[in-house]
Amino acid sequence: MSLDIWFREDIKHILLAAERASDVALAQGAESAADLGALRAYRRGYRAALSAVALACGLTPGPDDGTSGTGFPAGPARQAGRPAPQGGWQ
Repeated sequence: MSLDIWFREDIKHILLAAERASDVALAQGAESAADLGALRAYRRGYRAALSAVALACGLTPGPDDGTSGTGFPAGPARQAGRPAPQGGWQ
């Protein structure tokens, strides 16, 4: 039996990658004239799920203040004034 060891920094990077993937999907949805309200609601739920995983792994979710604390450049959705990724993990 092997032990899988995950470091907080590894988990943080996994969560950031998932958040970035969500941002790209959101940008695609916004460009296809999807319902922006539904996209925002989906994004909030997705972000809440990632925050729950972060807390379970001993990480502190960043504030949901409408700014991107992920260290990624603003994606197409953000540049077009669409919903932006929320917070980051510390």
